[in-house]
Amino acid sequence: NLYDTVANVGGLGAIYYVCLITVGNWMLLNLFIAILITKFNQQKKLALMMNLELMQQRLLEKLGNLDEGDLASRIEELFSSIDKDNSGEIDMYEFGGALEQLEVKLSPKQLFNLVRQYDTDKSGSIDFEEFLAMIKQLLQEARVSLSSSNNLDHLEEDARKVHANKHQDDEEPTAQEELERSLFCLHAHNPFRVLCLRIAGNKLFEQFILLCIAVSTFCLAIDNPNIGEGSGLQKFLSGADLFLNIAFTFECVTKIVAFSFKRYIKSTWNRLDFLIVCTSLIDMALTMGLQGQNVDLSMLKIFRIFRVFRALRPLRIIAKARGLQVLVKTLLGAIKPAANTLAIAIAFFSVLGILGMQLLSGKMGGCSDMRISHRFDTETEEVTYPGCRGLEEDGSPRDWGSYDINFDNFWQALRSMFIIATQDNWPGHMFAGIDARSSLLGPWEGNNKAMFFFYLAAVLVSAFVVVNMFIGVFVDVYNEKCEVTPPSKPPTLVELLPVVFKDPEHGAQAYIFTLITHQNFDFFIAFFIIFNVVSMAVQSYKPSNSQTSFDLVTNYFFTYVFGCECCLKLFCLHMKRYFANGWNKFDFFIVMVSYIGICIDNIGATISLDPTILRILRIFRIFRILRAFRIFKALKGLQAIVAALARSVPGMVNLVGMLGLLFFIFGVLGVTLFGNMCIEGDQTFAGVAAVRCLFTKDDNLLSGHAHFQGVGWALLSLFRISTGDAWGDILSGLQLEAGGRQVTEETWNYLCALLLIDPSTNNIELPSYNISRFDRNLSLEIAELSVRRWNDLTQGLEGDRDWPFPSSTPEAFQWIQLARMALPSCLTDSEAFHLEEAGLADCSRDGYYISCSSSCGSALIANIYLTLFVCVSAFILLQLVIAVLMDQLTQEKELEEHSPLVPEATCLHRNILARIYRRWALNELRKMELEDIVKGEHAHPHLRSPFHHREKLG
Repeated sequence: NLYDTVANVGGLGAIYYVCLITVGNWMLLNLFIAILITKFNQQKKLALMMNLELMQQRLLEKLGNLDEGDLASRIEELFSSIDKDNSGEIDMYEFGGALEQLEVKLSPKQLFNLVRQYDTDKSGSIDFEEFLAMIKQLLQEARVSLSSSNNLDHLEEDARKVHANKHQDDEEPTAQEELERSLFCLHAHNPFRVLCLRIAGNKLFEQFILLCIAVSTFCLAIDNPNIGEGSGLQKFLSGADLFLNIAFTFECVTKIVAFSFKRYIKSTWNRLDFLIVCTSLIDMALTMGLQGQNVDLSMLKIFRIFRVFRALRPLRIIAKARGLQVLVKTLLGAIKPAANTLAIAIAFFSVLGILGMQLLSGKMGGCSDMRISHRFDTETEEVTYPGCRGLEEDGSPRDWGSYDINFDNFWQALRSMFIIATQDNWPGHMFAGIDARSSLLGPWEGNNKAMFFFYLAAVLVSAFVVVNMFIGVFVDVYNEKCEVTPPSKPPTLVELLPVVFKDPEHGAQAYIFTLITHQNFDFFIAFFIIFNVVSMAVQSYKPSNSQTSFDLVTNYFFTYVFGCECCLKLFCLHMKRYFANGWNKFDFFIVMVSYIGICIDNIGATISLDPTILRILRIFRIFRILRAFRIFKALKGLQAIVAALARSVPGMVNLVGMLGLLFFIFGVLGVTLFGNMCIEGDQTFAGVAAVRCLFTKDDNLLSGHAHFQGVGWALLSLFRISTGDAWGDILSGLQLEAGGRQVTEETWNYLCALLLIDPSTNNIELPSYNISRFDRNLSLEIAELSVRRWNDLTQGLEGDRDWPFPSSTPEAFQWIQLARMALPSCLTDSEAFHLEEAGLADCSRDGYYISCSSSCGSALIANIYLTLFVCVSAFILLQLVIAVLMDQLTQEKELEEHSPLVPEATCLHRNILARIYRRWALNELRKMELEDIVKGEHAHPHLRSPFHHREKLG
């Protein structure tokens, strides 16, 4: 890697790696993304042309063989059939439905552009006149054989007459339809229903529900499995849960009564609310009904999962914003293309997975004893499956198992391909495949180096092709939704018109203005900006005296130079014009902070100040680093990127909100599913409080930095997973499941050895301990005996530095090792409850009782949970970041090429503009000369002729 290379060949070796990452990863791979997006656009253009040709062909089939009278009637019938709501206009959705009946499928963007093409009045829909013009144009393009242009005129006249006659009949008054009854008995004017309508539409009630949503989210955030019964926090959560259930149930019932259940359930948000209310009521009823009874309530906790969806309710309000509306539409609109891409991805993964099964199925096994699995020094010490017997050095039985990322079956192959696609430690997985030999032989370093090509192909296809296809899909869909969705607030005339200031014309101000607006002055300042960045790079930790002196001199020098620039601009531009430019504001801030920093340094050197105050004041020196950002001002190309990033902030805020919502939902879900699992340090609790986690080996405990015992830790763990940082290790930890509960010969012999009993004479039962090998719960009985002996040996030794296995009692570890052999991996709910009833386990915290629960995870749930999260976070929402930035960069480029125009404005040629100016100036000159003559004065010398400005105009 980089550091090994630098250690051997010197610092210049780092240049190779920097160039490799820059050119290979950032340039070539992103170029591949650009190629994919370009191919997407080409395919869509080709599909659009084919669909338009098909639409003309279908119209020709329906209308081409009719005479003028039948054609006019047929056009009216076609318009009426498309206008489903009889509004007299065809909107985009009605038009799209009509095209689907003609077997013409257009994307929302293509449909929007087609409607806009014929929507001459810009109403957003097509009326009959526009529909008639569209049919006429399409028939002409389809080369329908009409005798002359008069026939088209007669066609329009006949169609208008048919349309007018039909709608004259439609204008006859009809009886008002009766509103649908609510709950089959409440009509529209029922007082109770009217009251519910007023409540549902009241803004105060809506704000109250939003407050309840906030309280519900807060409760979900602070809830965790380690809250004791009877504690203040548990009472608060129980009371809040009851109150929120009542509030949300009242909201649900009120809306059902007000709008009727049929209309209520049509809304997607109402369906979600109804699901949450029902599951919350079931959860509360079962929890309260079975409370105090000897019933395991752990299975009922699954109903609490649905409560996390209450965090989605604010989307009903903020979805009115255009930015979030585009994101939501992008996610919904990308379902179909993303599903197609997912199908392609599964096909690639399946092919590569089956190939991996052919090459590595059953071969990636090894012994759990690291002492014999890593013997690569001689060829005589083979690591074989029959040789992986007996006990390890710590007394645990040896086990022959497969590498976690393997190709033993089709499911494992797909799972492995997905992890490789995320590039999570793929070199380690590759070396495991290279070292693999056979089902009976352990790994051997570099056994099959040709496997490198399989893993290389897997990474190229899955990580570079498939993942980038998802990027192309979401970028394309986002661009579509941006064009189709109208802006929430169109720009006003004042916003479009730039602010115009008068340039100084006389004296020193005019001379300095000419100086600072010259291009050479920009080059001059750019030189100092770049040199300032270089001088700041000379600094280092524990600088020498020469470095300190150089830093001091350059700081004074550049502060003076940039201060002079600021003063010159303020002098000739004045305050209003100077601060109208954002870069000038930035420059002024840097100059002021630099001078404040110099003053603080001098004050600290001359006046004795408290060190704490001095450290706080010297924080201004940190702002000196902002000078490096002035390089954006020096390089115009970077300014476009900065402007695009600035304009993408609203879109990024919406993305951050959606990501936060996603993380919160998965965080609460993770606490519910995996909050019971043990982490590093749980096995060191005092007394029997450590028993529950002692059954899990240290290697299988979740890391103290990546677990789900609380929403805060869950969010940190999910953030790590979203970055792809060894998320496969977290997945392996969450897959911990209870091992076999059959007592093996090694376990029985180990028990007899600890009890100082000869296993050959007592191979069936131990009467003194009431243990028989025929007992159904033999493994649990051995574990109970082992924990009891451990507790007796360690009583009062909780303060020992080696707790829970004090060095003074080595037998303590042996008894716990026996318990692990009897109940390997973890404890189930029933086993934890049994040990708690026997007084050998205690899960109470801070003096409040907590019932001991399972310490196991679930392989199936963990794979579904983390795979779904990685797909949504890494392959969907994070790809929208690329889409937002690409959209803003494209807009910035369009703004540079085509300046935004005021509505109804016209682009003028430079010569035309000069002629208009000369005419305007001449008229103004005559007017001013006339005023001077009336006053008895001479004409102003600067207005003798307007033509001296010709050079400025071109």
